[in-house]
Parts: sequence; C-alpha cells; structure tokens
Amino acid sequence: MKKWLILLFIGQMVFVKAQILVQNVRGIVQENNNLLAVNNARITAKWTGGQDSVETDSLGWFLIKNVPVGRLEISINADGYMHKSMSQLYVGAGKELVLQIMLEPNIVRMQAVQINVRKTAKHQTINDMNTVSGRQLSAEESTLYAGAINDPARAAMGFAGVLAADDGLNVIVVRGNNPSGLIWRMEGMDIPSPNHFGSIGSSGGGVSILSAQLMANSDFFTGAFAAEYGNGTAGVFDLHLRKGNRHKREYTAQAGVLGLDFAAEGPLGKKGGSFLINYRYSTLSILGIIGVPLVDGITNFQDLSYTIFLPINTKLNYSFFGFSGLSNQYQNALKDSMVWKTNKSKQEDWRFVSNTIFVGNKFVYSASKKHLVEAKLGVSFYNNDFDGSRMDLEYQLKPEYKEQLKNYNYSLNLTSNYKPIPKWTIKTGLILDNKTMDLQLKLPDDNDVYTTFQSQEANGNLLRFYTQNKYQISRKLSVNAGINSMLFLHNKQKTLEPRLGIRYAMAPKTTIALAYGMHSQLLPLNTYYIMNKLGVQYNKNLPMSSAQHYVIALEQRLGKSAFAKIETYYQNLSKQAVSNRRNNTYSLINYSSGLITDTFYSIGTGQNYGVELTYEKYLSQGYYVLFNTSISNSSYTDIKNRKHNTQYNVGKVINLSAGKEWQIKQNTLGLGTKLLFTGGQRYTPIDPAASNAQQTEVRDFTKPYQAQVPNYFRADIKVYYTINKRKTTRTWSLDIQNVSNRKNPGGQSYSVEKQDITYWYLTPLIPILSYKIQF
Repeated sequence: MKKWLILLFIGQMVFVKAQILVQNVRGIVQENNNLLAVNNARITAKWTGGQDSVETDSLGWFLIKNVPVGRLEISINADGYMHKSMSQLYVGAGKELVLQIMLEPNIVRMQAVQINVRKTAKHQTINDMNTVSGRQLSAEESTLYAGAINDPARAAMGFAGVLAADDGLNVIVVRGNNPSGLIWRMEGMDIPSPNHFGSIGSSGGGVSILSAQLMANSDFFTGAFAAEYGNGTAGVFDLHLRKGNRHKREYTAQAGVLGLDFAAEGPLGKKGGSFLINYRYSTLSILGIIGVPLVDGITNFQDLSYTIFLPINTKLNYSFFGFSGLSNQYQNALKDSMVWKTNKSKQEDWRFVSNTIFVGNKFVYSASKKHLVEAKLGVSFYNNDFDGSRMDLEYQLKPEYKEQLKNYNYSLNLTSNYKPIPKWTIKTGLILDNKTMDLQLKLPDDNDVYTTFQSQEANGNLLRFYTQNKYQISRKLSVNAGINSMLFLHNKQKTLEPRLGIRYAMAPKTTIALAYGMHSQLLPLNTYYIMNKLGVQYNKNLPMSSAQHYVIALEQRLGKSAFAKIETYYQNLSKQAVSNRRNNTYSLINYSSGLITDTFYSIGTGQNYGVELTYEKYLSQGYYVLFNTSISNSSYTDIKNRKHNTQYNVGKVINLSAGKEWQIKQNTLGLGTKLLFTGGQRYTPIDPAASNAQQTEVRDFTKPYQAQVPNYFRADIKVYYTINKRKTTRTWSLDIQNVSNRKNPGGQSYSVEKQDITYWYLTPLIPILSYKIQF
C-alpha cells in the first residue's frame, strides 16, 4: 500500500511539473555607439521562485532555456560597461522572447578598474544625445494602456505635454504646437505620418498603419531635441523596429471589431538573418453595425508593414523595412429629400482615398570599436483624392469639388558615429531630400463639368547637415551640443540652428537638466509654388518658420521602478507666415490641411509656455501608474501684430493611466484605465446675425479661437485575459473608450433650418473587442 501511495505521489509531482509552461529567452548584446557584439556579458534572468544566468557568445548572442511564463526581470553585467536592467518583461508560451540589448561603455576609471555607474533608468531615452523632454515608449505600452488599441500615437497621448487634436483621431499636439510640426522617424529616417486617413499638414489620422508586432522600444521628444532632428518645430517620434526571430518561425493572428491582423517572423538566409511581416485588413463599418456611429459612410483600410535583416559579415549588415497603408471612405447620397431637411449630410455623395507608402534601405558598417557608419536610402509616396457631389431634388448628382494631391519624397541619409575617446561621442550626418508634389483642384462650370481651378506642381531639394557631440565631463556632469543646418535649394533659404543640453546629477537619484534649441521647418510645400496669372510664384522666397525652445527639468528617481519629474518650458516662435485673410487674422500656425493660395508675410510670432508635472511607476508588483498634469498657454500674432489664442490652447490637462495584473496559475488577468481631463477645444465663434442674413454659417474672424467649448473629460477602460497553453498564447481583450458615454462638445455649428447655433459632439462610447493568438 505504501508503495502505491509513493508512486501516486511521484506521479502527481510529475504531472504538476509537466504543467509548468516554459519558453526560451534569447537575444543579442551590443555596444550602443558601434553595434559591435559584447561577448562574455553575464545575463541574469529572475522570476518568481527562481533565476538563471548565462553568458553571451563571441557574437554577442545568448539563450536562456525553459523560463516559466509570466513576468521576468533581466540584468546585464559586462566588464567595461554600465550595468543595465530590464524589468517586467512578459514571457508567453506562444513565442520566444527576443531582445536586442544596447550597453553603454563605462567611462569612469578608478585605479585602472572600470566601475559601474547607476542603473539605466527606464524613462531615459534610447538616444543618449537627448537631454530633456524625452520619454521611451515600449511596444508593450501600446497594447497595455487603456485607449491605446495597439497604436503608438495613442499611447504617446498619455505623456506630459501631449494632447489629441480630436479624440476620434490620433493627431498629436505637442505643447500647443501645430501637429504638422511633429517629426516622424523610422530607423533613423524621416517618414510620412504612418497613419490611415491622414492629410498633408497633419501628424496623424484615424488609426496607425504600423502594427505593435513590429515595434521595438522607441523615443518620443516634446522639445529642445537633439541636433540630428531637423525640419520640425514641435516634437519627434523616433520609431525603432524589432528584428524577427532568427531561430524559428512564429506567428500571430488577431481578430476583432477593427478587423483582421496576421504576422509572421522567422530566420532568413544562413548568416543569422530574419524577417518580420504584418498584414491587416479592417472596416470601421463593423462599429456602425453594432450601433456605434463613429464615422459617416463606409470606411475601409488595409496595411502591410515589414522589416528584413540580413547580416553580410561580422561588421556589415543590411536592413530593408517599410509600410504601405491603403484607406478609403465613401458615402452614397440618400434619395429622400425629407431626410435632407433634418440631416443635410445625407444629401452629399462623396469619395475619399488616402494612401501612404514608405520603403527604407539601411547599410550599417562597424568600421572599428570607435566608429560606426550608416548609409540609408528611402522613398515615400502619399496621395489624397476627394470627389464630392450633391444630389438635387430630382435625385441627380451635381459635382461640387474635386481635389487630387500626390506627394513623393526621395531621401539619402549618411551618418557617422565616432567615439575618439570614451568620454566623447561625435555624431555627424548629411541628408538630401527631393520633394515632389502634384496638386489638382477642380470645380464645376455652369454645365456641371469639372474644370481645373488650380494646378500646382512642385519639385524642391532640401539639404540638411548636422553634427552633435556628447561629452561626459564627470560621473555627474554631461554636455550635449550640436548644430543643425538646412538649405532649401528652391529659394536658397538656409538656417543655422544651435542646440545645447546640460545634465547634472545633484545626488545619486536627483538630476537637473537645462536645454536650448533653435528649430526650423519648411512651410507646406505648395505654399512656395503657388502662382498668379502671370506665372509668378509670389511666396517663393518665404523663409522657414522658426522656434526657440528653452527647457528646465528636475528629475527624482523613487526606488527601482518609479520617478517624478517637473519640467518648465518656453518656446518663442518667429517667422510665422501670416496673411490678410479672415479679417487679417490668419496664420499658418493654425493650418491643418488643403490648398493654400494666400500671399504670406513671414512677420508673425507665437509663444508656447507651461509647466508639467509627471509621476510614473513602471509595471512592478503587478501594477503601474502614469500621472501627469500641466498648465500651459499658446498664442500667436497676426499680420497686424494682434495677439490671439492658437487653436490648440486648451490651458490645462490632467492625465491618469493605471493598471493592475493578477497571475492566475500561468495565465494573466489585467485591468487598466485612463482618465483625461482638459480645457475645452478652441474655435472661432459663429456670427449669428450674419449667418441669419446670409442663410449659411458665418464665422467672426475678428475673434479667432476666442471661444472655447466646456471642459473635456473622458474615461477609458481595458480588460484582458492572457491564456498560456503548450506552445500557444491567447489573449482576449476588451477596450472600452469613453466608457461613461460622455458627450464632449467639439465645437459649434449653425443650422439654417432652425436658424440656431448648436454644439457638435466628439466620439461616443466605443467597445473594441479582440482575440489574439501567438504560436
């Protein structure tokens, strides 16, 4: 009997042990300034109830086998490098966790022995040339935060100084600046806004083209950014792509109300290459079917994003990456004149197409331990087509407006990263952009036949050069200094923009930083090429708009996983293009999109200033918190030097994102929420007397953006459950945006039928359910 009991006990133990799901963790460790492999680095992985350690091989690769699924902490130690730790990484049964780890050389020597400086803080940016106003965004945060729906742009809207222009879009407003001032980058190259349903002059659109499946940790900057970033005055979203698994094929499939998503990755070639590709097809019309009137008409989009990595030898590698996004939206006019009386939009018949494509090529050569060289070539294409008609009382369509816009950009980018001595890093780059634009605006004649009202073609070259230096004076003090210069060959306008940042560690956990930067940006390309009847380009010689950024920041680390930061900033805007349009109050500082035919004068100015407070606790002990609040002001002057609010001057913002995870055996239950409170959207008030007299909406442009809707409040909530089975990870997720279904006014409109002014409202409650499987 005892033997049977012993055998039964052993059998139960074997059964329990067999149920413990495990996965491999692998990756590569490289030096950050030259991408050379760091061999013999000690990688230690810790999880609840255990740990394991391995060393990297001669090529910098490591493999930790049979790690239990769940959250994981990894620490990396190597002689001559600063210690680095990575916490709360998620290991699932369906896919291996593949990491690319960059170590920073330890420049401090004591008695000929290198010592470790403090741990790398997670809130520090990947680009170490940055001094202030930067924050790292992980791929997981795009999937973790409530309301983010796997969109990096929406995830960034939880950061201090960042605001959505419209909660139905992912257009990013940074510190009161025009969204067009945001620089989008991918793998070190400028790219068009990677969003569906975007328009020229906007930082976003309806939803991101890029999938979170491709994203690695990336940087987001809100001011006084480093010298390598040019042709932008508001901020930078510097995106990085992860490499596919070079050892085994893995797949991800996802289905939900936003559509279908499929990703594949795996080895490529015999030298350790890999591929990673993602395709998505979606129709927002599903939301209309379930009773959520998110958009008018039928809305469809599809996208393809990819990255291919091919090592050529130990010093040279090649990457091929990019994305394509195709989107369209249309509405057929409703043949019911009775409905038109209460809803005029149903009388409209329109088609809107928006397509964006980018292809990048990158060669990276490690010339020596001190020198890294990169050569990049990119091609991008963007087009917008809009065709609108109106149905008459005989139910015949009458053409009203047609616009066709095509934009091309060819970019060559050469970069040198040189480290003459351990304390000093020099990064220099040369960028040549060839920008081409073709815009056709057509209006109907008396016979309802389209004729060309405006035709513009543009072809201009923008030459950019930058050099920046980082010098670590001591363990406590570092200086970043650089210059960015641009030359627009079309009109020979040029800039010289100094950048400077100083960072000082007052105490082991307390840092103060100061930064200054001058930043310039081309005006919308069609502005320079518009011609009068005599063929004269009357805006040809306009200079680039300019902004000077001043920032002071104080940071306090609070233990291993939390920090607090306060930043105050002032931005002085100059050379802003203004015109005598709209009662002499129009400025391109408020430009959103469309054809520009005004005569401009670069005499406008502007100011953005404010203070931001941030507290963040990274995911640890099963929960995370991100809280920030800011008070700000944004204004501009018109052609007569009168001061006005900008369109984006909301004044105050309070933002809270928080979440909690529970481990249920080897599965994970998560709950997250986001609360956002801001000042209301600004708008130019309607003139009721003039609107009644003219029987159409008339704005009072003597008071631009003087009116403001009531304060904005929105609450999002997310629930997810991750189930780990043998070789698969499945996740159910429900993201409810605007969970209280609050009606937030977006502005005012005039009703001809009622001869009254009423509010129009932003998006209602939106439930987004999805199911994802990794295998």
